[in-house]
Amino acid sequence: MYDSVIKGGLHVKKKAKVALTVGAAGVAAWAASRAMVKRSPRENKTLFERFNQLHFTNDASDGRVAPLFLTKEEQLVTPVIIDGERATLLNAHTWIERTEEMTPFESLLRDHPYYYVSIEQAPNTYEGSLMPSKLWHFIEAHQLTDRIIVTSRFDEQLERFNLYAQNNVAFAASEEEMVKAYAAYTSTLGHLYKPTADCFVFDEKSLQRPLVKRGFLDFLRKLNIKLFVHRSTFNEEQWEALRADESFDGWIDE
Repeated sequence: MYDSVIKGGLHVKKKAKVALTVGAAGVAAWAASRAMVKRSPRENKTLFERFNQLHFTNDASDGRVAPLFLTKEEQLVTPVIIDGERATLLNAHTWIERTEEMTPFESLLRDHPYYYVSIEQAPNTYEGSLMPSKLWHFIEAHQLTDRIIVTSRFDEQLERFNLYAQNNVAFAASEEEMVKAYAAYTSTLGHLYKPTADCFVFDEKSLQRPLVKRGFLDFLRKLNIKLFVHRSTFNEEQWEALRADESFDGWIDE
């Protein structure tokens, strides 16, 4: 980025100062030292091979859903579940003031066989800029690479996380990725689509799109993508029909 200044009647460009956050600087240094690996579905996914179906219900026998935040002290935390319901997520700038509604993610690791975690903080926040590296080092230290699915509503966070993970962790598609896949399928360029996720999670709204039930699911399966449904977005009648549908590999029920 350059600023324009005037010297002797001539316009001269000088380089402007650009401040990098600690997190952004760390990502830049890491990216420079590692090969850039594009996220893609792996042929051998131990997590998916170990279980016929994955059920994320927060029961002890099933997987745990964990929206993740990084505190100012750089600790990974997730909202606690009280009487079966998760504490309300607050604005990213104020949630940390109510720490009684958060629990360390590490405290949950012995309670569930596998985990579905989402990076909740935006990449342009300080904590969010640190999150991809902190999460990867946590996963590596606790040997969770084959027991976890990582997602985020921020596609950039998944790209940055994979700078560290190098496709060694399963990814769930962001909304941006799902829209991109659907656009490719409904166009004449479906054969050019290169997925960046191991699984797609469908809610009631996304399954109602034209052409989804007729062919989109088959299109994704041929690309080695696992298919999940978001339980809480369906009514009981719809849910019973989905449970009997062998098209899906599991469900998420927060």
